[in-house]
Amino acid sequence: MQLFENLARCYQLPISAQIVDTKALGITYIHNKGVLVDDHQTLISSINWTENSLTNNREVAVLLESPDANAYFEKAFQIDWERSSGIKANSPTACPPKYEE
Repeated sequence: MQLFENLARCYQLPISAQIVDTKALGITYIHNKGVLVDDHQTLISSINWTENSLTNNREVAVLLESPDANAYFEKAFQIDWERSSGIKANSPTACPPKYEE
């Protein structure tokens, strides 16, 4: 979360991050991962988005092409986001180096 907040601040990117408040949501653990690609594509996966996860683990991902599925996961995300809005992490002040090819 700190990295995303720092990147947004340093490079004026339209991104934000939060830590989920599992207590406010009434859950103890979240393991699923997903990406709302656009209004009709939704990626649901077990991938942890790390090099180790991608190269050494047997992970699975499913791309759903359904506006209804996308709307369901967007609504769930919005509920989680709104209930977790009070949690903040301390962001480092130094800007990370800009990626260059």
